[in-house]
Amino acid sequence: AKNGGIVFGLGAVNNVGEGVVRDIETVRKRGGKFATFTDFCRRMTGKKTNKRVVENLIRCGAFDNLGLKRSVLLYEYETVIDRFAQTAKNELPGQISLFDMGTDDEPQKPDADNFKDRPELQKSAMLAMEKESIGMYVSGHPLDDCRDMQFSPGITTILSVLENEDGAFNSDAPVTMIGIISELHTRRTKRNEIMKYITLEDLTGSIECLVFPAGVAAYDSLIEKDRLIQIRGDLDITENQPPKVRVRTIEPLKRAPRSKLYIRLDTRDGEKLNAIKQTLSGVSGGAEIYVYFADEKKTSKARATINPGDGRIEVLESMLGKENVKMINK
Repeated sequence: AKNGGIVFGLGAVNNVGEGVVRDIETVRKRGGKFATFTDFCRRMTGKKTNKRVVENLIRCGAFDNLGLKRSVLLYEYETVIDRFAQTAKNELPGQISLFDMGTDDEPQKPDADNFKDRPELQKSAMLAMEKESIGMYVSGHPLDDCRDMQFSPGITTILSVLENEDGAFNSDAPVTMIGIISELHTRRTKRNEIMKYITLEDLTGSIECLVFPAGVAAYDSLIEKDRLIQIRGDLDITENQPPKVRVRTIEPLKRAPRSKLYIRLDTRDGEKLNAIKQTLSGVSGGAEIYVYFADEKKTSKARATINPGDGRIEVLESMLGKENVKMINK
């Protein structure tokens, strides 16, 4: 970690070897940081950064600090690389390119990224690319939108099973878990039946889950990599072995509807605003809170969130009137 962020060496990215890293370091030392994506492609022409390398760098977010969408770069990168490769090919051996003129003391103006804008990739697609290219999620987690469900009653977190403090979990204990299938393997039993081994990952860790032939037959359409699922099963806890789950049922993970609580008052109602802050102090839940100031016709999002079932909404209704407190599910 560095300055509150996570730093990865480029060598951790698929298809980016030590030779590529050395080339990038050398070019940066000679000419400074890469100012644009086009600047990167031009200066790395003729080095070990082929299209596959550049694609994986895009997919893991290595160019995000340049302010370009990954969807745009994935659409444009081949054209940019081909353009500079063709320019280099047309130059005679020993010929000095106009692009190479200048000194380190007087660096040339970086090439601009004149790319047409396009919609960004879906968050789920971006996260899947990160996992594929560097083996983990960086900019978020597929379960971020299900955080409240992850830590709700009735759902067992993977970390709690792995730690198993005070022997809270015994072998054969029933559990319900939610997560994403991060790995998937298929094997055949002695009876030549198909059995599947999935690695389920939630916000706290990962665990191997065994899907026996009957389960494969019943839930095979749900058993695929990167799918969000909810499983019910029984723990298999053996001494000196990581715990596993013997799967009984699999369901697609149904996200709870996003709820928003709207509160209406005037900016002049300072006393009521303070009362609202006290009522919501220290609470959190699955519903976002928005305050609409009717006199200024402005809406502000509160930092707090609320659980629709904890009774505080009724308190707000008695304080402000039911017509000024509305819960909307989306």
